[in-house]
Amino acid sequence: MKNKGFTLIEMMLTIAIILVLLAIGVPLYFVMKGNNGVNVAEKIVLADIKRARSTAASQGSATVNLTLAVSGGTSVKITDGGGNLVWQETLPYRATVATDWGNGLVTFQQNGVANIGGPANGIVTVSQQNATITRQIKIVTFTGGILEQ
Repeated sequence: MKNKGFTLIEMMLTIAIILVLLAIGVPLYFVMKGNNGVNVAEKIVLADIKRARSTAASQGSATVNLTLAVSGGTSVKITDGGGNLVWQETLPYRATVATDWGNGLVTFQQNGVANIGGPANGIVTVSQQNATITRQIKIVTFTGGILEQ
């Protein structure tokens, strides 16, 4: 009589191979997921900076304020010169945004020139909470230009 099943050794070997593949793949998945989350959050912050700059240009002589959350906050807010809310967004994937200047405020003039106030370099850092993955955006204050670093 012939058995048509798996032996215990064959089953254990199959499970061991699956566990080895999972041990390799799961950490890589979480690294990739964290990297993707920071990339998406960086693109959102970059789009919001551009939105604030173009809003200033379209409003004539008014200024537009962009508030990047201070010291690890998770939101970006755009207000007009009168303090009225134009746009607000919360970053996904537990991403945070911080600036190298104290209040996180950028004021765009009609001509696109950015003013961050103080001697800062205009570096905006986007990172993920509890992770070492970061992306940086530089706002050039004299021209209002935006550089991804």
